[in-house]
Amino acid sequence: VVTEWTADDPAATTFAGTSREVLRLGFATQIHGIQQIDFNPTAEPGDEDYGLLYLAVGDGGIGVGTDIPQERHHPYGKILRIDPDGTDGPTRTYGIPASNPFVGDQGTIGEIYALGMRDPHRFSWDVRGEHRMYLGHIGQHAIEAVYEVRAGDNFGWSEVEGRFVYDNADQCHLYPLPEDH
Repeated sequence: VVTEWTADDPAATTFAGTSREVLRLGFATQIHGIQQIDFNPTAEPGDEDYGLLYLAVGDGGIGVGTDIPQERHHPYGKILRIDPDGTDGPTRTYGIPASNPFVGDQGTIGEIYALGMRDPHRFSWDVRGEHRMYLGHIGQHAIEAVYEVRAGDNFGWSEVEGRFVYDNADQCHLYPLPEDH
C-alpha cells in the first residue's frame, strides 16, 4: 500500500494530519514486493518528470514459474511511474503520466516505466552528472546487477538473467544467449 500523509504542522514532534491511500497492490507471496518508492530528485518545477513517483515493484516471488514480469497487463516485475496528484488512474487516486512509454498500448497498463525485473531493489539518480536513473537488481541464480533505467527498458526477467538465458525448468544453470538475441 502506498499512502500519502499530509502533516498539519511538519515541524511538530507528534504527527497530526490526514492520510489517503494512493495505490494498493496484492502479492501472491511475502517476497519481492514494493522495494522502494521515490521522486526524481533532479527534476525541477516545470520538468516533465517533476512530482512523478517511481515504484520498484518486484515479481512477488512468482517470476521463477511464470512470465508475469514480461506480461504488460500486470504491475509485477516492473518500475512503475505515477502522478500522485492525478486522478486518471484506474482507482482515481493517482494519475498516469502521458509520457510513460506504454500509455495507450493495447493490453498494457499505463503505469509501466520499465519491465522485466525479478527484484528491483533500490534505485537512484546521478544528481551531479547527466541525471540518469540507476537500479540495483537482485537476480535469481547468479547475477546481481546495476542497470541504467530508461523509459521502456525491458531487462528480460524471467526469460534472461543478466546476459544469460534463464530456464524455469532448470533453475541451477544459466545458458549463453543465442546470437540472434
